[in-house]
Order: sequence, then C-alpha cells, then structure tokens
Amino acid sequence: MRKLVCVLLLANFCWLSPSFAQHCATDLYLQQQIQINPDLILKRAEIERFTQKWIAENSARLSSRQVITIPVVVHVVWNTPFENISDMQIQSQIDVLNRDYRALNVEIPSVPAIFKPAIADVGIEFCLASRDPQGNPTNGITRTKTNVLQFSPIRSICYADRGGQDAWDTRQYLNIWVGDISTSFLGEASFPGMDIPEEDGIRIHFEGFGTIGTAGAPPYNLGRTVTHEIGHYFNLYHVWGQNINDPACEYDDEVNDTPRQSSTFRNECPVHPQVFCGTASMFMNFMNYTNDACMAMFTKGQKMRMLAALNGPRAGLLNSLGCQPLVSAVEEPAFVKDIRLFQNPVNEEIKLQSVSGLNEKILVSLVNTQGKVLFTDKWQETIAFVKDISAVPSGIYFLILQNETNIFTKKVIITH
Repeated sequence: MRKLVCVLLLANFCWLSPSFAQHCATDLYLQQQIQINPDLILKRAEIERFTQKWIAENSARLSSRQVITIPVVVHVVWNTPFENISDMQIQSQIDVLNRDYRALNVEIPSVPAIFKPAIADVGIEFCLASRDPQGNPTNGITRTKTNVLQFSPIRSICYADRGGQDAWDTRQYLNIWVGDISTSFLGEASFPGMDIPEEDGIRIHFEGFGTIGTAGAPPYNLGRTVTHEIGHYFNLYHVWGQNINDPACEYDDEVNDTPRQSSTFRNECPVHPQVFCGTASMFMNFMNYTNDACMAMFTKGQKMRMLAALNGPRAGLLNSLGCQPLVSAVEEPAFVKDIRLFQNPVNEEIKLQSVSGLNEKILVSLVNTQGKVLFTDKWQETIAFVKDISAVPSGIYFLILQNETNIFTKKVIITH
C-alpha cells in the first residue's frame, strides 16, 4: 500500500472549524482507532491486498456487471422536532444516491472532456429496506426520541442505551444514523473492516442529509455528504489519499484514473483546470471536499474498488433480503410441493421436475433484484422444465411459479 498505510500512524491531520468546514470525519476516526489498536493496520493491509487481487482478476468484466441494490435503514435520532426529518427528506437522499451511483446526475455533462472517459456508472442502487432483520414489513426508517442534545463521541448514536438507536444486522443492511452528531463535521463512515458490527455504517448530521427540510442551506444541501461517505463505506479513500499536507504529491488513493492532487478544494467550487501534481485535478470527484453543486462523478477505477468491497468484506449485502418483497409466511401452495428445483445455486440451466407429472399449466418466470422479468415460459404436460440461463449474468434472482390461483417465489443464485 506504499505510503498509504504508513501515514495512518501519523498524528491527526484533520482540523476543525465552525460551520461544518470539514465534510468528513472518517480519516480522523480511522487514525484514532489505529492509534488505539495498531492491528487495524494489518487488517486494512489484508483488505487492500484482496482488493487489488480482485480488481486484477475482474477488470475485464467491468461493463457486463448487473446492477446491485443495497438495502438501507435510516435511524433518525432526534431531540427537537426540527431534527426529526421527514420521510420525504429521507427519500430525497435515496434519490440522490441512485442518480450519483448510476451517473444519472445533472452535473455529468459539466465534467471536463479530459475526464469524461473515466466516468463510471457504478451499477449500485439503494432502497429503503422493505423488511427488517426479523422478516417483518418496514419502511426502512426508525425514529428515536432522545434526551441527548449532541452525540459525543459520534459513535454513541449507535447505541440505544446511550440515547441513540441500535444497528440492524450490519452484514445485511447499510445502517445510516441521522442526528445531531457534531458542530464541525457533517458526516463520518466506517471503512470495511474498520469497526465492530454495532458501529458499522454511516453517521450524518441532520443538516447534511437529503435535499429538502433541514438540508436547505448551501453549500452542502444536495445530498453529496452521504454520497461521499458511502464511498468510504465501500473502501474509497479521498482523492488525495491519506495526507492532506502533501506538496510533494507522494500519497495516493490507490486508484489509477484519479489524478494525484495536493488540495482538498474544501468549500470551493473551482473552475477547470486546477493544476496540482503536474496535472489537472479531478476536483469534481465525489471523494473531494468540493461544494455539493460542484461534485459530479466516480471513476471506473473507483467503481472497481467498490465492487471489490461488495465481493469481499461487504459481501453480506449481496445476499440480503432487505429490499425484496415480502413473501407470505403461509404454507406453500399445494402445486409447489410436487415440484423440485434440481440445484441451487444453479449454473448453465434451471431445471425443475414435477414428481407426479403436471396436470395444469404453470408460468415460470425469472426476475432480477430490480424487478425486471428476464423470461416467462409456460410449463405444461411434461415432467421436467429446463431453461438455458448461460447468458444470464451471475447474481441473485427470484424464480416465480404461478398457476391460476397461486404464486410462489423462490430465491435462486446463478453462478457461472
């Protein structure tokens, strides 16, 4: 990791000033934790080795990957009614994420021509969870009235017995806590492997979340604080690496298509080009400190780091049912009890067999996690149903069986 790991041992380099001059407390917290527990350096180095290996083995398949949906639970912890942000404000933040991580945001056309080839549709979308860890229906929002005026330390918001709210299973859900966490920081996130499960997630000040309500004042009113912090959650460093004071341009973010820079562009909305480290700076990258309105893009290299996290330390999110429609807990329809799925995970074909032979027509459909139907075929008067799925990308899908009166859904995993 070159100087990236070494600098984590340095004394705190982030400075604080009023009016949220500092976007992000993630670097500061990471350094503090490493000072307390130096073994975290080895853990971060192990994750970095995995990341680079996974990227090297999978970079050729960059454009063929399916969209991944991440289940989100937002824990609103409030002391005054003003802090109890609305469902609409929460949805406005989810909408921002779904634009920014799919390169659908309005700022994309403003990216300078030199950087346009690097723009990435990350292929990640976000939903407010529709089921909780116990399988019960939910809107993906918890609300907790607290007597705490301001959470200090910030992580105390993650505990009900300290006036906050306990996390949902952090392997299966992206937990975001929103409350009064700081007079100096807008947000702070957990790097993969950095935190104990109870604290794994993102903490956002209520004035830096969403685009309406309490987030109404520029320059941090467009939801980009959360976009930025989720980047950290998926193992992205700031574009300048781990050392802000780096006039020699020695430090790096481990991403090849983000130019090195020695400025954070804190509280700025620069005009291109801004030349640092001998090249134009990608100040519009979401992992800078630029004002919300001047952020625009992730790169293809950053996308690969995030996908590596999702196939490594964040892999539990891929198997989460948090975004999936609830299936009735009543007994399986009678017609399903006669049907066998030959294997799961499946590989080149889906094969079903009726033990006693079908005496009715069944519609067989395959649906991806975004609800897109990949095929629907009739199955009638044959013992076996076989469907070639060699062209379907690996991932999580739902097999839907339907007769005239019942629908049954089964989760299947396709691997090639």
